Amino acid sequence: MGAWPSPPAYDAYESDDEAALASPYQGTQSHSFHSSEDVDWVRLTVPSFDVARGVSYRIETRNLGWGMDTVLELYDTDGATHLVQNDDGGAEFASQIRWTPTFEGTYYVKVRPYSSQSTAYCDAYYDLLVVANRGVVLPTLMSDYHPFWCDAYEPNDHREVNAWGPLQPGVTYSAKLCRGDAEDNYWFDVSRAGRGYVNLTLPASLVGKTAVAVYAATNPNADIAFSDGPVESAQYRLEYDASHAGRYLVRIYAENAWDDASAYTLRVSVP
Repeated sequence: MGAWPSPPAYDAYESDDEAALASPYQGTQSHSFHSSEDVDWVRLTVPSFDVARGVSYRIETRNLGWGMDTVLELYDTDGATHLVQNDDGGAEFASQIRWTPTFEGTYYVKVRPYSSQSTAYCDAYYDLLVVANRGVVLPTLMSDYHPFWCDAYEPNDHREVNAWGPLQPGVTYSAKLCRGDAEDNYWFDVSRAGRGYVNLTLPASLVGKTAVAVYAATNPNADIAFSDGPVESAQYRLEYDASHAGRYLVRIYAENAWDDASAYTLRVSVP
């Protein structure tokens, strides 16, 4: 009988072996179980508008390596109160939780192996996906009706939950800030520290009503660059300083304004 295969490398989200070290969910994550003791924690922020609309969430593991078997556990906002778990609700030995939150806040997802047989070998990999099933929002008043999918990048209305990406440096993207969905969030990666720029072009209807900010994904609650209020011109460039290689977020949002017809454009440059 041959030797047990070598374990996989640490994934990009380590160390995340407890709730206090949970990584923020910003899109599909690729993880490994690099040791027999390894578990992965992820924090998931549920915005108030999802609660108000009764939006359901699907949390699942997928793309499991050969011989892998995962277990998903969902915890309340304290990171300690167990809400629900699932073993084989997904494809094969993958896991899936379907859940409708009743309160806004940051919840915690724990992914663990079913047994030590699913750890510390060369194919001990899996992906974690969270989907908010927003579909089409049904309003209280029909006069407020609008389709939730405002553009091809939706849903991307919360920088910690569903930012769209990756933005490719130098590529111009066109999107809308529509009625009832006047915030868009995106992510992009930089390979080194240095100075970069976010270039924004606004339709006339959103000039003086739209702000833009950049965050490091490791601290999505503190901006590293901000437009200092609404952008007062149709063409605007925001300068940011990336302190390290890694993932960054762009937030574009309008205050009491929207435009269902006219698009804005966005382009990022990196150090």
